[in-house]
Amino acid sequence: MKTLNTTLLPSLPGVYYFRDTTGKPVYIGKAKDIKKRVTQHLQDNKNPKEARIREASVSIDWRETNSEFEAILLEANLIKKYLPRYNIDLKDDRSSVYIVITKEDLPRVLLMRERQLHETPHRYYFGPLQSNRMARFLIRYLRTIVPFCTDRGTRRNPCFQSHIGLCSPCPGYMLGLENHDEQQVLRKQYRNNIIRLKTILEGKGDRILNTMRKDMEQASAQEDYERAAVIRDRLDRFEALFQKRLLFDDRLEDPLFLEGIRATENEALKQLLNMPKLNRLECYDISTFSGKQSVASMVVFIDGRVEKSHYRRFRIRGKGNFDPEMLTEVLLRRMKHDEWQKPDLIIIDGGGPQLRSVYPALKRQYASLPVIIGIAKRPDRIMLPDPLTVIPLESSSDALHYVQRVRDEAHRFAKQYHVRLRDAVSLVQHD
Repeated sequence: MKTLNTTLLPSLPGVYYFRDTTGKPVYIGKAKDIKKRVTQHLQDNKNPKEARIREASVSIDWRETNSEFEAILLEANLIKKYLPRYNIDLKDDRSSVYIVITKEDLPRVLLMRERQLHETPHRYYFGPLQSNRMARFLIRYLRTIVPFCTDRGTRRNPCFQSHIGLCSPCPGYMLGLENHDEQQVLRKQYRNNIIRLKTILEGKGDRILNTMRKDMEQASAQEDYERAAVIRDRLDRFEALFQKRLLFDDRLEDPLFLEGIRATENEALKQLLNMPKLNRLECYDISTFSGKQSVASMVVFIDGRVEKSHYRRFRIRGKGNFDPEMLTEVLLRRMKHDEWQKPDLIIIDGGGPQLRSVYPALKRQYASLPVIIGIAKRPDRIMLPDPLTVIPLESSSDALHYVQRVRDEAHRFAKQYHVRLRDAVSLVQHD
């Protein structure tokens, strides 16, 4: 194999190709850091697989992507297109997994091994994915953006996942409907979700991002604020895939490795904010339903680790339905709890408007405050309140990853509480 000058390779996410004398790919891989991963291939003298790939190759090429997520999609689609010799011959059949969209009136989305592909009629498959962990991560995350059914059997009643928005509209619910017109509307909506999922898996997610933005604007213009909020939340989760590192790496099975990531992120954020210590961090988020049943979450991380026993929920008491006002109410109530351990850092989900409301209100009442920052969206960025400034960070920043992870957990916890309250109200209204 020709000597490769690895200094030419980018330290960016993307896909790399080992090519033979004809230029055909013999092996395709993905990486969150192309240069680092290719160097590992070239320096591995113990693995026979690596030696065989090197012997068959005369050159290496690569394509950069904006994120690990895009690299995953590109790798799977290129392997499916070119069937590189060493991706096929050297893989362990038990570790290669496919995402399959079944060939049904209301398609289901299933995970299958290669040997199962021939046993189940399917209209589309995505893969192979080299890790079951990765495949499950993608299924779990993507259905928070475009909900779909993953049941292996057919049912005529709503499934559990439909109650938390992951299977919506639920095929089981649709099949139990007697109103034909309503059923047809929901069938069209569900099939549209399946089309969007397939488009995302084909690497054309930008089309879906644009469509979702238009849907959100249309819902707002029609004053359907509940639907607009649901689309906004899904849009935020989708955009996050193109911004941050994905933590499904197999090494995360090792608790020591995971602990190392958490410690690194915690230290990076402490250094970024020039804090003498960062032990306890609290993050706050608001979830609302057409201005009603508004709730807030407080999640707690200690030394980079989740501390669920310290989580708290708040029902909004004030009459305002403006996020900054509600966050201010919650933070003022929280500061009165002297029995709770004081945080070193408070993160609020929001940017300028939230910080301009929360920070002065707390400053007027308390002489000593923890460090307070906000995380604004599109793109995600950390903001300071006094003076109001944005801290410039690369999307690969460990400090930004930590804040994003905390924000996402606060959002999940707030949404969980909000859904519970909404369902309780719905039950009362139907009784």
